[in-house]
Amino acid sequence: SGEKSGGETTVPELQSGGRAKEADEDSSSTFRFKT
Repeated sequence: SGEKSGGETTVPELQSGGRAKEADEDSSSTFRFKT
């Protein structure tokens, strides 16, 4: 995902370890399971 700038953007960002930390706080339980 790259065109979407919302939830899908958080998934790849989690792997990067950038600002994902801030977004991960809200949906850690959701994206943690996806990765």
